[in-house]
Amino acid sequence: MEVMFEVDYLLKIHELTKQNCMLMYHKQTHLVLRNGEVVGNAKAFAEMAMKEYDVADAEAANTVIYNRFVRELTAKLMKERGRPIVYIEFVDAGSKPSDAVRLGVMQIELFNELCPQAVENFTKLCMGMGSGANAVHYKGCPIHRLVKDGWIQCGDMVDGSGAHSTAALDQTGVVPDESFTLDFGFIPGGVVGFANEGAHSSGSQFFITMGPCEWMNHNFVGVGRVLQGFHVLRALNQLATTNQRPIKNITILSCGITPIE
Repeated sequence: MEVMFEVDYLLKIHELTKQNCMLMYHKQTHLVLRNGEVVGNAKAFAEMAMKEYDVADAEAANTVIYNRFVRELTAKLMKERGRPIVYIEFVDAGSKPSDAVRLGVMQIELFNELCPQAVENFTKLCMGMGSGANAVHYKGCPIHRLVKDGWIQCGDMVDGSGAHSTAALDQTGVVPDESFTLDFGFIPGGVVGFANEGAHSSGSQFFITMGPCEWMNHNFVGVGRVLQGFHVLRALNQLATTNQRPIKNITILSCGITPIE
């Protein structure tokens, strides 16, 4: 059994689809292969085990072992990455607290070896700094821009309008452009970068691509990529908008550094 992050799994499925076009309809978070041939999902694997190998409790055993194995291997993979990982949880805040609907959590790997200042800025804003009127934190920030099949944009910590963007590193309020290495044309999307108003003007506003955005290359600093939580991006991509702003009040419920046990 091989365990991989969702982002790598999506790329694997994309490559396998070239050999088996039926995989374009495969929506499960797992895929069983035997000798390079597609068996199907966990249910198909259990049926094969019971039919061909006479394993009576294959379905129950498979689920228990699979879930435990995935949890252990995912934690191990995170440790082996050697890069900081942060989480962001989005919520449909509704008109009052009782209406809130959680959309899910995204785990984001940050490329601190490529752009250490930008990563430090993003990490600090996820963790939160200061208190009271001087507090800066992504928590509570709304998605103020959504371009279907393009990207979501967030990080205006003042009023959520999209008019404000201030970095957390020093008094200048901006982060210099360190690297344009990350490829925003990544097919599954999930690439995280800082919005800007020209050279060396990255602040707090960030975006996450929801599909290939090659035109962004060499124009924006990419800081990381989504490892897990693509179902959140898919849900956001379906939201109705007015003037590229979601009609629903989608905000960051929580964010911070992902604890790795």
